[in-house]
Amino acid sequence: MAWSYRKRIKVIPGVHLNFSKRGISTTIGVKGASINFSKSGTTVNTNVLGFSTRHKLAGSRPNPVSPYPGLPENQPYPLEENIFSADIHEITSQNMQGIKEAIILAQQQKKDLTSDLKKITRTLSITKTKKILSYLFLYGLIKKKFQKILIRTSKCSRKQLSKPKK
Repeated sequence: MAWSYRKRIKVIPGVHLNFSKRGISTTIGVKGASINFSKSGTTVNTNVLGFSTRHKLAGSRPNPVSPYPGLPENQPYPLEENIFSADIHEITSQNMQGIKEAIILAQQQKKDLTSDLKKITRTLSITKTKKILSYLFLYGLIKKKFQKILIRTSKCSRKQLSKPKK
């Protein structure tokens, strides 16, 4: 039989710590809109008139399956598209030095491109999170402003009702 555990603790208004069997996460937001940060990623939750939606912004992804299961991870993969050959004198030089340098250069370029892609992905994720947080902040400000207006209106109405009619 499966078991589960979940506990939510309010740290400050709008910030909660969530404890479950999967780990600890943090939820930030107001009723109807929140962002959850956990080890499995960042998720945006919205709820309007009983309709809710979850959108995953960033997080851990499953390990990709290698298209070439026989090859180790650190070795280059076979080419699937166009193959261009070098000059015959470069390839047949002593100990194939030219082809070795070309392979080493290609591997270094692959590492550089992979690290650039990770940086861009991280920056994009942070930008999306900032955008959602700014929306939540604006929503909170607007909500407070409307509450103040409603309170003032209700006070004025009470004053008008409490005045004796002549």
